Amino acid sequence: MIDKISRNWRNPYNETAEATIYFRVLRDGTITDSRVEQSSGIPSFDRAALRAVVNSSPLVPLPPDYTDAQLTVHIDFVFNPM
Repeated sequence: MIDKISRNWRNPYNETAEATIYFRVLRDGTITDSRVEQSSGIPSFDRAALRAVVNSSPLVPLPPDYTDAQLTVHIDFVFNPM
């Protein structure tokens, strides 16, 4: 999941920033209810992080032994140019 989202992340901002994105993954791998949970304070950075998640749908389906109907995810996007 992280690899696919990372491949879709295009950071337009070249300063230190961090944002948290919330989303749910349905059993079939569909990403739903994505939103900025904690803003970086930089709208373009937040939009890029959210777009990386949205563009990664669908992910691989949840494993059969995972019994919940969905998986809740909070992912931090951190950029430090150093």
